[in-house]
Amino acid sequence: MGRADAVFYGLSALLLTGLVYFGWIYPKSVKPDTGMRLSMVGIRLQVLAAIPIAGTDAKASDLRKKTLEDVAELLDQIEEQTPGMGITREYRAYQKWLERDHEQAIYWYRQALAAKNNGMDLIKRVHLNLSLVQLEAGKSLDALKTLEEVPASDRDIRWPLTAAGIHAARKDAPARTRALEEALEKAGEHDALKQSVAHRAYDLGDDMARSLYEAQTNKSPRVRYRIAHLLARAGKIDEAVASLKLLDGEGENFLESRLARDRSFWQMFADRDEFLDKSLQRISMNAGVPGK
Repeated sequence: MGRADAVFYGLSALLLTGLVYFGWIYPKSVKPDTGMRLSMVGIRLQVLAAIPIAGTDAKASDLRKKTLEDVAELLDQIEEQTPGMGITREYRAYQKWLERDHEQAIYWYRQALAAKNNGMDLIKRVHLNLSLVQLEAGKSLDALKTLEEVPASDRDIRWPLTAAGIHAARKDAPARTRALEEALEKAGEHDALKQSVAHRAYDLGDDMARSLYEAQTNKSPRVRYRIAHLLARAGKIDEAVASLKLLDGEGENFLESRLARDRSFWQMFADRDEFLDKSLQRISMNAGVPGK
């Protein structure tokens, strides 16, 4: 679990008011106060998170470089104007994370936690993100210890979901499943939260995902496809294909797009079912690549 999964918990909430100012068009004749500068930093960090580090064209690369420079300059101005704020250090940590400078990111997240007058939302958010940086840096034990620094009474469902990812990275399947079970307990009867647990279990390759998906009513095409995928992973090919057939004809070529995306997985079973074999051959022909 890293930036692509759950980066910067709470960033969207921080931007709700900041978006109306949008730093790039804010009049330079007006001297922004600390709150305005924080909003401008938040917007730029959101832009940076959307620009891949590798494989970008020159224009995107230039935008990334310029935006990083803007963020650094704004954070320096905020620190000079209102020194010692936890949010400034948190933003600095996230900037370093986006630069793949894990050691500096860890340092600034720790500095954010050391700031005075931090609210609980910031404390929780920083602990979660710090644990993700540590995991990305190969420090999985430190990541688990960071999660445990927050009292159990203050931990919400994000804690076991994050811990499950750390245990998965450590290849500790029993601990991963226990964390997902804890997350499910915290979800209670909240359908959206239970869905989050199901998706997390699926992403981590935990068998719990299938039972959670199958228990849902009014399953979306995405969930039904994932059930088929899980059935195939479990060796139940006939049941998997039967589920795929029920998806055939969904709008916007739903099944074809999913099979094309996961072609290498389904190709392993193509010789065992005519429907699957023909579907993959049709996809290959449309893409202009060999069928097998």
